[in-house]
Amino acid sequence: MPTAMETEEATSSMVYSPDVAYRSAPAEPTSQILVTNMDPAIFCNQDLMDAFEGLIRTYDAQCQIFYFKSFLRARIDLDSVKTASSAKRCLHGLPFGSRFLQCYFFRDLLLGRRNSDHLELPPLEKQFLISPPASPPVGWEPVHEGEPIIDYNLVAALAALQPGINIQIMH
Repeated sequence: MPTAMETEEATSSMVYSPDVAYRSAPAEPTSQILVTNMDPAIFCNQDLMDAFEGLIRTYDAQCQIFYFKSFLRARIDLDSVKTASSAKRCLHGLPFGSRFLQCYFFRDLLLGRRNSDHLELPPLEKQFLISPPASPPVGWEPVHEGEPIIDYNLVAALAALQPGINIQIMH
């Protein structure tokens, strides 16, 4: 079984990771960490969940833990950046259950939401409609379109086709 150090070295040399969005964010610490690669049994077994929470609460007894079972992840809100940094450093690569935990700093992306549950409208200089001019240019005249050309031989040949019959197309 690989040690936590070997696992950390292996994961840091990977080219692709599903957590690339969290790694590409600025690396400045926050008071929130995201724990990934969690054992699925944690979400079903209350004893394992209590053990995980006990491990987290050694860093901050008042922390909040939000579980995301579908993603096998948990978000942990701690009281300070220092506490979160300490917890991240100690928990990253720690074997828990059948997997090694991976921890990343987490930042809420508000995406324009300040005091509302909805996206904000764009600034006023961007609120306009792109539409055709009110009247056609001087000298413009409509083009008369002719009658559609219907190839009755082609229509008859298509109507004669039946499923399961092989047809050879000749140029």
